[in-house]
Parts: sequence; structure tokens; C-alpha cells
Amino acid sequence: NLDIVVTDYVSQNPEIEEVVDLKTRTTDGTVCAGKDIKVSGKRLKLVDSKTGMAYVAFAPCSPDGMITEPDQAKWVKVIASELSVNKPSELQFYIPDSLPEGTYKIQVSTWYSRSGRNAKVPLRTGEFDKVIRVVRK
Repeated sequence: NLDIVVTDYVSQNPEIEEVVDLKTRTTDGTVCAGKDIKVSGKRLKLVDSKTGMAYVAFAPCSPDGMITEPDQAKWVKVIASELSVNKPSELQFYIPDSLPEGTYKIQVSTWYSRSGRNAKVPLRTGEFDKVIRVVRK
């Protein structure tokens, strides 16, 4: 007799599928500093568990996607109150003027949970698999 148990693990982390520069309407990975962008995907809604820790972060990286600044305190972050659209499948916000030109990885960190029990879930983080290039236009 042999019993087999199959467990299918489904990630609950945010998934970023696309980033669109709303000024140029491009999805090629180039975005304009000081302009609006749209981030689309799954489980993106920024829900803060009263700690100020839910955010979209721009982490400096090399052109091949390796994060070059390990100190997250130095990353430029956009918090929930700075979003113009905050939905599970879409975030829209203004890229801070303080973000220097360069290459970045975008990360979303949130307590969002479809069950609505946000205080009981751990902080979840997802990263866009492509490099974003910030320019000034």
C-alpha cells in the first residue's frame, strides 16, 4: 500500500506582469521620471497593516538586473497614499522627481490578501522580472 499526497503550492506574492509609461504609452521598460506609470499584474493592491511598510520600490540595479544597492532604506519608495489607482490588478502612480536616471528593479511589498484578513498575513513581496530604465524627458 502506498499513499501519495500531492501539494500544489500557489504563491500569494504580488506578480508584476507589465509596466506602462502613461506619457509615452510604451511597455519597453523605459519610463519617464516625474510622470505617471501603470503597473499591472496580480495581488498588487497596497494594503498597509498600520506600519508604513507597504510600498512600490525602485531598487537600483545593473543593466542585467542585479540589485546594486542592498540597503533598502536607500531605495526610492511610493507608498499607498501616493497612488492614484490602487487595485489588486493595477497600480498607477507618479514616479518621484527624486528618482535619478538609471536602471531599476520594481518591487511591490504589501499585506494584501484576498481573504481580507490582512493583519494575519505576512508582508508579501514581488519583483518585476525585467529591468526598468528611468529617463528624464
